[in-house]
Amino acid sequence: MNALSIQMARFQLKMTFFQIDRLLLVAGVALAGLFGPSSIASGQGASLSQAMAINPKQLDAPHDQPTASELKSCKIEKSTKPPGFIVSDGSGRILRQFFDNNEDGKLDQWSYFENGIEVYRDLDTDFDRKTDQYRWLASGGTRWGLDPDEDGTIDSWKTISAEEVAYETFMAIRDADAKRFDRLLLTPQEFASIKFGKSSAIRIKERWQAAKAGFAKATSSSLKLPRDAQWIQWGNGRPSMCAAGTEGNASDLICFDHASGVYQSGKEFGQIAIGSILKVGDVWRLVELPELVSEGKPINNGGVLFPLPGINQDLPTPAPPVANELAELYEKLNELDAGLQKATKGSEIAKLHQQKADVMQQIFFADNKTDRRNWLENIADSVSSAYVDEKFPNGIKVLDRFAQRLRSEKITDGVDYVQWRSIFAKYGLDMKIRDNKGRAKAEQELMSSVEDFVDRYPKSRFTTEGMFQLALNAEISERDEDRAIEWYKKIVTRFPGTDDAARARGAIKRLTGQGKRLDFQSKTAQGRPFTLADRSLRGKVVVLHYWENWCADEFDTIERLAAKHKGDVVFIGCNTDSTSAEFKNFMAKNRNVTWLQLHEPGGVEKSPLAHQLGVSTLPLVLMVDGKGALVDSNLAFGDLEREIQRELRRAKRAE
Repeated sequence: MNALSIQMARFQLKMTFFQIDRLLLVAGVALAGLFGPSSIASGQGASLSQAMAINPKQLDAPHDQPTASELKSCKIEKSTKPPGFIVSDGSGRILRQFFDNNEDGKLDQWSYFENGIEVYRDLDTDFDRKTDQYRWLASGGTRWGLDPDEDGTIDSWKTISAEEVAYETFMAIRDADAKRFDRLLLTPQEFASIKFGKSSAIRIKERWQAAKAGFAKATSSSLKLPRDAQWIQWGNGRPSMCAAGTEGNASDLICFDHASGVYQSGKEFGQIAIGSILKVGDVWRLVELPELVSEGKPINNGGVLFPLPGINQDLPTPAPPVANELAELYEKLNELDAGLQKATKGSEIAKLHQQKADVMQQIFFADNKTDRRNWLENIADSVSSAYVDEKFPNGIKVLDRFAQRLRSEKITDGVDYVQWRSIFAKYGLDMKIRDNKGRAKAEQELMSSVEDFVDRYPKSRFTTEGMFQLALNAEISERDEDRAIEWYKKIVTRFPGTDDAARARGAIKRLTGQGKRLDFQSKTAQGRPFTLADRSLRGKVVVLHYWENWCADEFDTIERLAAKHKGDVVFIGCNTDSTSAEFKNFMAKNRNVTWLQLHEPGGVEKSPLAHQLGVSTLPLVLMVDGKGALVDSNLAFGDLEREIQRELRRAKRAE
C-alpha cells in the first residue's frame, strides 16, 4: 500500500472512532468528589474552570475542547434530575455533563460531548468515588470497558467492535503492553463455549496459546514498533461467515479471517497483519499473534477458519497508485480542513465548507476503486453537521444536488443516507432558530419529508424508523389513532418477523384495545411470571407505568398516589432498560420504589415487554379497570390523579 493510498484512507475515516489527531494529551484528573456534597446540593461552588479541568480517564476519549477564546462564552448550570452540572458553549451546545445519579452528594457519571452528542462516559457504578466503567458512544465508537479493581486501567471489554480490536491491538504492540493485548484474546471460557470442530479447535488452540505466551518476546523483536507510530485505519471489508457444520463447528461463527491495519511513523507507513478475529457475543476476539508486514516476507497468520493450501497466504496485493489529479484533491482537502480550523468570519467559513464539499464530491466521483460508501457518508455527515451548526447555509442544496447526481449516474447505494441526513439537518436547524409557530411548521414539514422518503426508499434501513415516526406523530401529535394504526399495519406487512413488526403489532393491540380485556403477561423483577388476569387484581384499578432509569422523574407522584389509593389502585412498573444491570443498579439506589416492578431488558426496540403493547416513547402510562379492560392507552402524568378518581367513581356507580 503506497503512502498516497493510505492518505486517502485516512480521509475516509475522519468522522469515525479513531480521529488520532485529536487524542487528548492530558490524563484524567481525580474525578469523583471534585464537587463536594454542598456543591451538589446547593448548586454553588462549582466553577466553569473546575468543570473544564475534569478530563476523561481514558486518553483516547474523543470530546470537544474549546479554545481559550471560546471558553469565555461557555457557561455551567446546575441540573436537578439527576443533580449535577451541565457545561455548554456560547451557542448552547452541550460540552460536558456531570451527574450524581444516586443523589448521595458525589458525582458518579462524567459525560463528554462532540458536536453536541455524547461520545464518551466515565462511570462509578458502585458509588465508591472511583470510576469502574468507561464507555465510548455515538461517533466515538462502541467500546465498553470494565475496571473492577478501579485502578484506571481497563481489565476486560463488555463490548468492542472488530475495528476497535484492531486499534487496541496496535496500541498494545506499540506500547508493549501485554495486559492490554491479553484482554483482547479469546478467553478459556469463550473457547470452551464456542464448541469448535476438531480441526478448527486444534488450529485455534495452538495459535491462541502461542499468542498468549509469545507477545512479550515478539514486541521486543519481530513485532516492535517505533514509539511515534500512530494508528491510521482498519483495512478490511465485510466479515466472513463459517456456518454451523463446517469442519464440525457446532454453531455459526462470524470472523475476519485476515484482519489488518495501517499505521504511520514519521513519513513512513506500515501494515499489521492482525490475523483471524472472531465475534463472541458483543465482543470480537483475537486468536493469534499479529505480524508486521514486510516486503518479501510471507504472512503466516490468518485463515484459522478458512485455511489456504500450503503456506497460509501470500503478501497482500499493494493498492494501485492514485492518479496525480486525486493526489492534488487530497492535498486541497488538507488545506481546506486547516483553513476551517483558523477561520473566524461566517462568510469565510461558509465558503470553505462549500469548497470542501466540492472537493470531496470530486474525489467520490473520480475514484471508483475506494470504499465509496465511506466517502458518501462522510460527505453527507460533514455537510449536514456544518448546516445545523449554522456554518454552511447552502448545505441542504448541496446535499440535494449530490443525491440528484447520484441518481442520474445510477449510483443507488447510499442515496437514502444522503436524503435522510438532509431531511434531519433541515429540521434540526429549523428547531434551533425558529419561534414556536415556526417549530410547529417545521414538524409538519418533517413528517411530510419522512413520508416521501418512506415511499421513495422502501428498502432503506431508515424506512422502519421513518414509519414509526409517522405512526407516533399520528398517535400523539395529531391524535389520529386510525392513521397511526395504518402505519403500524404497514410495518407488520412490510417487515414480518422483525422486532419492528412485533412492536407495531403491540401498538395495534394497545390502540384497538379500549374497553376490551387486556391480555398482558410478563415477568417480575425476580423473574416470576405475571399476568393481569391474576385473581389479586380483580376489582382494582391497575396503572401500568412504562419507564427506564433515565425517565423516572415521576416516581414521587406514583408513591404519593399509591399511598392515597391503597387497596383500590395497584401501580405496576414496566421497566425496559437495555440491560438488567442498569435496572438492578437503579432499584438498589431507590429503595422507596416498593410497588411491583416488571422487567424485560432490551430497550423499547428489543424488550418483549415493550413489544407487547407497542411502546416506542417513554414514559408511558396505561390504565386498566377492575375487570381487566383497557381504559386509557396513553395517560399524561398531569391527568393521572383526576383519571384515577374518575375511574373509581365510575366503578362505584356500576356496583
